[in-house]
Amino acid sequence: MKNNRINLRLLCALSSIPLVSNGLQAMTSEAAVNQLNKSKQQIVKNVDYVLKNNKCLACDFKGVSLKNSNFKNTNLRMADFGCIKSDLEGADFEKANLIEANFEGANLRGARFEGANLWNTNFENSNLENTDFENSNLSEANLQGATGMTDQEVIDSGAELENTTLPSGKKYSK
Repeated sequence: MKNNRINLRLLCALSSIPLVSNGLQAMTSEAAVNQLNKSKQQIVKNVDYVLKNNKCLACDFKGVSLKNSNFKNTNLRMADFGCIKSDLEGADFEKANLIEANFEGANLRGARFEGANLWNTNFENSNLENTDFENSNLSEANLQGATGMTDQEVIDSGAELENTTLPSGKKYSK
């Protein structure tokens, strides 16, 4: 199972590759490039939508660089930033609604989540070095395997923690 997860992560930039019950559907290299271009076009549309409307529910931002982006007070419920290529270093999510968002494997070094609602958000295997969670809600969030923050640093971060999975995999509630 772990190898399958890693292989799928490597393909995350091709976020909408068709799957069949017994594996990946055969695609020509031209079809794969076309699929990647469609995914990139959709991500650009999602970013434009966020800038115009200050919200984008269940939007796909996988595999893109949004370094130092400003998502303050933005509704990004169920947004998917999860991918080993997603770079959100220095992004500002202050007071953003990120309920059930996915940041699995993303680079969040120096990101700011002060006052954000991160209930049931997935940070599994992400880089949380110098990330600010002060006054945020990390209840039910999954930080298992995240790097750059220890369990104690998460506990001392000033975030609300209720049934939160810490980087070590331990459950914690304040």
